[in-house]
Amino acid sequence: ESGLVDKLLDGYNVDARPAANGSAPVNVNVTIHLQSLQEMDEKNQILTSVLWIAAFWNDPRLAWDPDEYEGTASISIHQTKLWTPDLILLNNAEDMYGALQDHNFRAIVYPKGDVQYWVAGKLKISCVLDLTFFPFDAQACYFHINSWGYNSQAVSLRTNDKAINIRYGHNPQWRIVDSSVKLEISPETYHGYDYESLIYTIHLQRKPQYYINIVVVPCSLLSVVSLMNFCLPVQEGEKIAMGMTVLLSFSVFQLIIADNMPRTSDQVILMCEYYLPHVSCFIQLYISQQCTSQH
Repeated sequence: ESGLVDKLLDGYNVDARPAANGSAPVNVNVTIHLQSLQEMDEKNQILTSVLWIAAFWNDPRLAWDPDEYEGTASISIHQTKLWTPDLILLNNAEDMYGALQDHNFRAIVYPKGDVQYWVAGKLKISCVLDLTFFPFDAQACYFHINSWGYNSQAVSLRTNDKAINIRYGHNPQWRIVDSSVKLEISPETYHGYDYESLIYTIHLQRKPQYYINIVVVPCSLLSVVSLMNFCLPVQEGEKIAMGMTVLLSFSVFQLIIADNMPRTSDQVILMCEYYLPHVSCFIQLYISQQCTSQH
């Protein structure tokens, strides 16, 4: 095997595309496997996940006859010694290259020059969240894969996937309900060339039970208590005290929600809208009580 590797890499140029001719693109087939969802950071709108990403292409410079090398059916070569399609994750929240350009991985090469290249790692992607219906919300996040150094005339991205391959463990907060894949060609051209991207979409549904227990149910009970407050006689001093207690309780739940939400004005969370009428009622109650006491 050592002699085979030395022969294949003798004079091999890692910067030259393995194309049949200079004008033909290299077809790169991409697939991803989702291992786990680690965390959804709503405040910073970042999804952390563990992914396996595989790329397959043919490099005729790496072909050999197995009969001449004792039936060798495959060899493993370090990634830095081979041409690779320079894949990146465009919406990576930390580094566009990230694990996709980690130089610690190896490629498997087969006798006909077929190359199989796997990378794995924890990736953080930017995910624009719509929290209007929090905690009963559903989200869609994207893995936007692109060849950074090559246009579509040099590298043609392909996939046989119809959806994300999910080897998914349990997540206490989110459930995967669907996924999809599409090939997108950039609407802009640079010097007359197009750029291709593969967009893997994952659809998530929040498991709301935690927030139902600590926010929704207590707030519903407080709403009942606030209505009962209007049944107390105006002369009762406890009316204002009870109203202020309920108002402070609502403020605590408002802080719980605000602590987990992004600082954006693009959306209005309906649960926060729910608090506003109650606050208004207690302000009116206080003003009414003060006016009554003065008379």
